[in-house]
Amino acid sequence: MKPYFENAYVPIFSNILITGLELLPGRDTTFQTRWPGRYRLYRANGTPAEAPVVVDGRTITGGVELEKGRHSLRLADVEGSLYLLPADIPVPFDLTQPLEREPLYDNVYTF
Repeated sequence: MKPYFENAYVPIFSNILITGLELLPGRDTTFQTRWPGRYRLYRANGTPAEAPVVVDGRTITGGVELEKGRHSLRLADVEGSLYLLPADIPVPFDLTQPLEREPLYDNVYTF
């Protein structure tokens, strides 16, 4: 399962993954988009971020429409990591605290 989840999903609640990726400043990253749609940057506390990010060679700020497939991303030099997630997340989330996993899913999402 690791190759399917790696570079494609982010845990946002205990045992709940959402399509997306954590981006570290100045590092080239590949995002395997499994679901086409509009994505945007968020801080770990769940608030939207307006930092510039290079997506497939073009610099964007705000949201970006992504097709299914592989995309190259590079976050500008900002302080701390940001998350590329669907632009229409309907609930608040907080990635600043470690997530506890239920025993039912123990070691399933380890990557």
